[in-house]
Amino acid sequence: MAQVSLKDDLTVPGTTIIVDETTEVTGNDNFKLVPTPSTHPDDPLNWSPARKWLQLFCLILWVLAGTFANGSLYPIYDVLSSKTGLTLAEINSGVGYLYLFQQIFSLITQPLAIAIGKRPVFLATCAGLCIFPFTLSQVHNNSQWIGG
Repeated sequence: MAQVSLKDDLTVPGTTIIVDETTEVTGNDNFKLVPTPSTHPDDPLNWSPARKWLQLFCLILWVLAGTFANGSLYPIYDVLSSKTGLTLAEINSGVGYLYLFQQIFSLITQPLAIAIGKRPVFLATCAGLCIFPFTLSQVHNNSQWIGG
């Protein structure tokens, strides 16, 4: 069997060798950080521990808010069915489409956030989540439910 070196394994575009194995250095001196950290105070590597914990808390809060908003629709199924005339099967199908398109949309928003920045994508997503409750009140048939 032919032996493959580490450099041959990393021929995928965008990969970088971060451990320099060509020199005999002890400790952490043989690591290269990619990208190289800056001295700017907004660089996450330069944040204080309190700011890092605040960022983590806000991220968890955002995920929980989105999850609870989308995952807690089932208590209103009966009321929604009586107000709109939709059957429970149609409502359940609409929620299934919601989860499906949520995942498909993440395949679009993640590369978009890398390309244009996280803030515009975050703000557009917030605006979309704010519009959802208002579209729910205007549902009168199955196509509007699935579209909303």
